[in-house]
This record gives sequence, structure tokens and C-alpha cells, in this order.
Amino acid sequence: MSRKDYIIIAEALKRARYYDANPAYARGIDKAVLNLVEILKAENPRFDEASFLSAAEYGKLPRLTEVA
Repeated sequence: MSRKDYIIIAEALKRARYYDANPAYARGIDKAVLNLVEILKAENPRFDEASFLSAAEYGKLPRLTEVA
């Protein structure tokens, strides 16, 4: 996979975070992010975990006003 692919995946996860303001939903997204990090690191040892976590907004709980 290319860097562009990683950016697309992180963006999709970031957008999914804003579907629901429930903190449990955001934690579910975070679990998906961590699972993907594990898989992507195994696929590519040069995978930049920190950049991916930041791009996916790992750990962010959206405010009610940010939810679509």
C-alpha cells in the first residue's frame, strides 16, 4: 500500500468518528484504528503509526455540535 492509501483510510476513520456523539461509539472507532495499525505495521515495517493515529484523530471524542 502507498502513503496515499493510508491517508484515505485514516480520513475515512476520522469521518466515521463524527457519525455519533456517544463516547462508546468513538471508543469503537478507536479500537478499529488500533486494529488497523497492528495490521498495517505487519504489512509495512516503515508504516508511521504516530502519523496515522493523528490523522485518524485517535482518542478524540467529538462534541455534540461536531456530529453530522
